[in-house]
Amino acid sequence: MGHEIVYCTRCQSRLTSADFDRGSGVRISNYIYCFTCLTEHERTLVDKAKKASSSAAVPRISGSSSRAVPTVPGMPGTARKPAPAPKPVPVVVWAGFGAGVLVVIGLLWALMAKGGSRPPEAEAAPRRPQVIAVPPAAPPKDFKPELDALRTEMTEPLNRGNFRMGQAILDRARPAHPEDAWTQAVDGLGRDVQTRARARFQELKESSARAVERKDVEELRTARAEIAGWGPAFQPLLREFEAAFGAALSAAANPQPVAPSPADPAPPMPPNPPLRSESAKKYDAAWEKAMTAAARREDARALAELRAAGRDVAEEELKKANAKDVKTLERLPALRAELAKAAAGLNSWEEVALDVIQEDGSRAAVKSTVLKATAQRLELRGEPRMVEIDDIAPASLATLYVRKRGKPSPEDAAALDLLCALDGAGSAEMPERLRNLAESVKGRPVEANPAKKTEWAAKKLYYEADKEFQAPETRAAALEKYGRLLSAYADTAFIRVSRGDISTRMQETREYVFSAARMSGKGIFSLQKVQVVLGKEKVEMSGWRSKDEPTADDAASAVEVGFFAPAAVDYRAWALVGGCCATTFTWYLQANELAYVDKKTRKTLACDPGGNFAAPWEHRVKSLSTTHGGKNHAKADKEPAIWEWIELPALKFTTPGLKTIRFLPGSKGEAMAAVLVSAERDKPPPVEELKKISELAADEAVPTSALKVGKGEPDLLSQIPEARSYILVYDLDLSKLRKPVQYDADHRAEVKRPFDRIGYAVELQKSGGPMQYVFVSMDAFTDDVGKIGIPDVASGARFQQKVTSMNIHSNVEGVTTGIRVDGGNIEFWPNNYAPQNQAGIPGASDGAFDFGDAITQPVDGYGSMQVHHFKSGQTIFAINDWGAGNGAEMGIGNSKTGNPDYTFTKNAGSYSYKRLRVLVHPR
Repeated sequence: MGHEIVYCTRCQSRLTSADFDRGSGVRISNYIYCFTCLTEHERTLVDKAKKASSSAAVPRISGSSSRAVPTVPGMPGTARKPAPAPKPVPVVVWAGFGAGVLVVIGLLWALMAKGGSRPPEAEAAPRRPQVIAVPPAAPPKDFKPELDALRTEMTEPLNRGNFRMGQAILDRARPAHPEDAWTQAVDGLGRDVQTRARARFQELKESSARAVERKDVEELRTARAEIAGWGPAFQPLLREFEAAFGAALSAAANPQPVAPSPADPAPPMPPNPPLRSESAKKYDAAWEKAMTAAARREDARALAELRAAGRDVAEEELKKANAKDVKTLERLPALRAELAKAAAGLNSWEEVALDVIQEDGSRAAVKSTVLKATAQRLELRGEPRMVEIDDIAPASLATLYVRKRGKPSPEDAAALDLLCALDGAGSAEMPERLRNLAESVKGRPVEANPAKKTEWAAKKLYYEADKEFQAPETRAAALEKYGRLLSAYADTAFIRVSRGDISTRMQETREYVFSAARMSGKGIFSLQKVQVVLGKEKVEMSGWRSKDEPTADDAASAVEVGFFAPAAVDYRAWALVGGCCATTFTWYLQANELAYVDKKTRKTLACDPGGNFAAPWEHRVKSLSTTHGGKNHAKADKEPAIWEWIELPALKFTTPGLKTIRFLPGSKGEAMAAVLVSAERDKPPPVEELKKISELAADEAVPTSALKVGKGEPDLLSQIPEARSYILVYDLDLSKLRKPVQYDADHRAEVKRPFDRIGYAVELQKSGGPMQYVFVSMDAFTDDVGKIGIPDVASGARFQQKVTSMNIHSNVEGVTTGIRVDGGNIEFWPNNYAPQNQAGIPGASDGAFDFGDAITQPVDGYGSMQVHHFKSGQTIFAINDWGAGNGAEMGIGNSKTGNPDYTFTKNAGSYSYKRLRVLVHPR
């Protein structure tokens, strides 16, 4: 009779039935382990099981074998755990219970016959059968596609010898399916990993044996480090290696002195190292003096000291050392510039960890993501908002430099070490004299320097002004601070390099250019592509167009622009408008402090935004047909064929602050593509400048699907202009989905300002497939930052509503993309749900789970996080049933099979990469 042969789940040791008889192997749940791999907790469980089996008889189970109680398909969130087996109940109790049930049924029948109360669901709507999708009995599962995907995902790490990653992929995949066939297949892949690891281990053992003969301890250490890096699953191999080579490694770590032989005595060792010559001592003193100057960034003086010291040395070794020191010191100025350039080249949304020098010389650890990088400073998300590149510690700059450039050359590595040591940052890898230098620099007291205090005062005032400039309500205070900086702090080094930025900021209040994406349209206006024809030139842009005839006194339909204006500044303004006849060039205006004298009554009317009056906008556009359908007329539906820059009445504001210009339509078919407000110009932009405006607006207009995403590509958010001004609130690797939700990054405490928009970035990729993404933002549907993430029970989030002004970027075929898209809705809740169109969403089905479903009980149920575009019948993205882990559901665009919103797909395990980020735009 043969023995059963199996393998330990952890170490892949071979086990037979005899091992289980001896207690060398155990089975726990569906897993097999050798006794040596058991944790203390698992060994306790095994001991308890042995005691229980020896002290109690094994109970017999009569009748049919037990089986799990089936869940009801079609009801998201039904219990997954099997119901406990019923306990035996005495016959008398059952009889009494049956009689009680008959009495209760009789009472309920009587109440219903008399028109008594009914459940709330019956009162709210006519009785109707609930639609429950019951799938047919599932055929045996075919795991081949998933196993092929696993093999593909494991290929790259295994080819690189990264057995730890290969094992991690298998550990993640193992609980995806409960079936034995799946577990056995995954275990088979695990044995393949162990076989490859064993083969590599044999290579390392053979090379290490040769290294022992050569007394190459470093090769031994490298081999051990490689095996240790394979992780816990390969600890037996590590123990085997240490058993074979532990003595050699230990001897190298703790060398023992060799006793002299009595027959052939060796000369006695000197008690101290050989004394330095007077020339060497003199050079050491000169080197330290030069380094003191270099620490103060007096590079020229430091070099002069070293070169002079080199002329006085006679020993050949000292001459070589001096030449190397001079070369390293000469490299510092250019290296500092390269480090600053590497920091200035950081991308938006790139994560950084920095040591930042403070006013008192101390260091503050800053971990954040980059909003914007310039030659002078980094703008970060959160606090501190700004960090000067000159204030970043050299060690942090060196880390950024190596991240961008890769491993430095030996010469650059020496210069980087010196730069860090001059800042007091030593490391074990540095030469001893640099470590000593770092310790001496770190121990020096910070010198009092009045000039530095003035520099820091200028920085603080600049940062305050920048923060105030972001909000129109405080921009006047920011302009006052910018003026003080340019006068009181004009002589500081900080202002000398920041003067251009300050001038640009102050100039921003002198002229504003609005593309269509920077305007706000509502009511009958919609954003679309338009072809602007000026003279013989044609420019494709985005524009707002009135798609219907406005009703009388329609105040809800308008195009608006908003800007900050200082007091007593004269502005001129022009708008680029299009139409097809005189009727479609009929507009009305409202603006702050705009007055209109009625020609009939001679009364002066205040035409403020939102007021009761609007001034007719007079223009001098010639050759317009007075009736629709005349000369040069376009299509019957009033497409804009004629475009002109039309000047607005002069604008002058007595008080500083946020100003609004509102354009109200007089007809269907009116279009507007750009607005210019300027205190500098006396005429509108020429065609050449309009082309540049069109190019700049392309990033802000209808998004592209051709972004480069995936491994080795820039971060998705860095490529979407809109996202650059957002703040990250939540970041989650969706492979970690569970209840309660635990985010990889949770920055809600850092959101201290109100926000007006909420954004979601979802990225999904199957093994070997392309990266799919969607970024969708919308007007804020709540002001509670704790309710915008995954709507689990703890968040208290529950939203079933329409949302406005969606911006959608995606590379998934069929997904609607665009700017300020209407017709969106969200379904966020932790509950179970049914397919009935509870909220009355246009086009939603009562029989399928889609963009209009009904919230049901229990509250802590299946869970839905879905964003839809109901106008096109699309799911933008969905994340459902997050408590199921790898059995959760997610997707971008409508599901290709089953329900459009991915309910019941259980497809999360099919994605090798899945990520969700939630963001807000500060108001």
